[in-house]
Amino acid sequence: MKKKWYWVVGIVIVLILISIFYKTQNFKAAQILSCESHSDCSPELFTDCGGELCAPEWNIFCDNGQCRTPTNYTEWEIACKETDNFSKSQCFEIATSIAKDKAGIEVAFNICNRNYELTDEAESCRLKVCGFNAAYPEIQPGEEACVKKTISSTCNDNRKNGRESDIDCGQFECEACENGKHCRSNMACKSGICNLNGIYYRDTCVPVCTDGSIKDNTPCGCGVQGYENKTVEDWETQYGNGKTLFCCNGVVKQLLPDQNCI
Repeated sequence: MKKKWYWVVGIVIVLILISIFYKTQNFKAAQILSCESHSDCSPELFTDCGGELCAPEWNIFCDNGQCRTPTNYTEWEIACKETDNFSKSQCFEIATSIAKDKAGIEVAFNICNRNYELTDEAESCRLKVCGFNAAYPEIQPGEEACVKKTISSTCNDNRKNGRESDIDCGQFECEACENGKHCRSNMACKSGICNLNGIYYRDTCVPVCTDGSIKDNTPCGCGVQGYENKTVEDWETQYGNGKTLFCCNGVVKQLLPDQNCI
């Protein structure tokens, strides 16, 4: 009899757990799908899919009380206006990308202009439509012609805007930046060296090392024949383990402790 009771209790517990599971899932679904306005809907950007992040779900458009993904750039613009600030920029990137593909650059530009009150933010939005990525500032096909239509900033307005790396300097419209200024490529620096690695002076223009041990002259950078200029941190990572690295006339050399550049 006891064994039968154990079985009965076990089955009841399993049924209760299953019931709780389905109620939880239904509650979550109701939370995600039910809405009265677009602001009730939110994107799922960081959902765990078994140890990996799932593809983002943009169920941000409220349609007859249900959240769903927008189907055209007009719906995207409407929904993006009411999304949270964390997701707003990414949301409008999708909206303008769809608008550019379906209706042309000018329509995408107008979405930027309507939804960003600050001039610099609207310009940044338009530059993204042109294909400009500040993190990887390489010129994309057709970008220059597009930029001429959208850019409004200048190199003497005391603001970091447009395609500038730092305030009124960079590798595109303005002159290259002085040492100590922010950068994302060697071309953005007058010295020709942008420190893209390391803990200190990261993404900063640094001078060419003076002749001598490069470890003793940080922050600075040094070149090597056939390669781009690199910073001290680059060379120490690649050639560490007690080897002595010197910068001689702007070129890296491996020298013995009793040697020098002469």
